[in-house]
Amino acid sequence: TTTTTAAAAASDGRVAAWRDAEGMLPRAGEYVLFHGTKAKLVDTIAMCGFDMRLNVRGIFGKGLYLADAASKSDEYVEASADGTYFMFVVRAAIGKPYVHRGHAF
Repeated sequence: TTTTTAAAAASDGRVAAWRDAEGMLPRAGEYVLFHGTKAKLVDTIAMCGFDMRLNVRGIFGKGLYLADAASKSDEYVEASADGTYFMFVVRAAIGKPYVHRGHAF
């Protein structure tokens, strides 16, 4: 599954190695984050990038949703016809994040 692959990459050090090789700076707001999506949107995202104006729904409103844990992004994936799941591993400069603590509702 997607979670297994993405979580394995995070836990075995591949994400950290990629972050270090790319020279990412957490103190400057650069992070490796995950974005789970529907199979039908993968090509559009890969070719055009993320556009938060196109998000029509989300628990916190319109926006681009990324997570620091693959297991969280896995909740939003949807299989293709052949049963493949897709998740993007994203280099993101997020600035000052809002960290929600507690229940969303």
